[in-house]
Amino acid sequence: MKQRGNGEGTVLKVGARNYKAIAVVGWKDEKHPIKRTKQGFRTAKEAREYISALKGERPQERTIADYWSTIEQEVAHMDSATQRKYRLAYDRVQSIAYQPLHTIRIEQLNNLVADLTSNSARSVKNLLSKAYQLGMAETVCSVNLALLMTLPKESAHIEKMPFAKGELDILWSAWHEKKSALLGVILLSIYTGAMPIEVCRMRTENVQGRMIVDVGAKTEKRKESPIVIPNLLMPIVEWLCSNSTDGYLLGMTEKRYRTAFKREMARLGLSTDHTPYDCRHTTATLLQNRLEPNALTEIMRHTDLKMTQHYKHRKTEELICLLDQALA
Repeated sequence: MKQRGNGEGTVLKVGARNYKAIAVVGWKDEKHPIKRTKQGFRTAKEAREYISALKGERPQERTIADYWSTIEQEVAHMDSATQRKYRLAYDRVQSIAYQPLHTIRIEQLNNLVADLTSNSARSVKNLLSKAYQLGMAETVCSVNLALLMTLPKESAHIEKMPFAKGELDILWSAWHEKKSALLGVILLSIYTGAMPIEVCRMRTENVQGRMIVDVGAKTEKRKESPIVIPNLLMPIVEWLCSNSTDGYLLGMTEKRYRTAFKREMARLGLSTDHTPYDCRHTTATLLQNRLEPNALTEIMRHTDLKMTQHYKHRKTEELICLLDQALA
């Protein structure tokens, strides 16, 4: 039964010269069909012709974007964290958001979540499932493809998960709503590429104009190179310095910072699979198409002989200018 296509159904006699047509036009899930019913046909032949005519109906051109406002209203009564997850999920499906729903292939859906954590992938699946349910109710598609998606395994470890644009917007909104040292250093890390251990080392005396010096960790390149502060981050750095009570911008050990980071993600409704290292990955993602590779290497303070041996190191002032232009 669940294999039936649009237009298949049944004709029932409900009275003298009164026949009812029940047509299967789609599926809510693998077991529950969506039916269209109409009665008042004078003959069984007329009812069968009605069912046959449904087979020739062309699906409406409806998209995920068309259903987004309806989904937003549906989840409006849920807690704010859940609402944010749906908004972020919608941000992640933009590559297919305006494609007719009935033309989307399962491969496209699986590709959307292939590099996501299990929690983020489930949020995308939930959003898509709601879109398909709305589409089936309007008979623009006949199956909920979201139910057939292959999600990343729970144990899968995603080394890199840069913050999405929607997540960055949430972080900035939270900062403007109520400033805190924790939010400040998270944003500082995202736009400078600072490592977790480095933000925990930062003292007010390390901030020198548009640079943070003497906090580099792990490699000689990072130990020798200053962290360049983009112009849009200067108000945050100034706030961190003026509000420090112990001389440190954050005032936490790295272990405590990682715990506080996880709690802050949960509080803001962001994925708790994010780690402080995702801030640094976000820096590279934001700048990779806005700066030529050599400049990006300098700003990220990478050690890469293949990339550095063919060019002269830029002055810090030039890097500051390039970074401001890229993030403008």
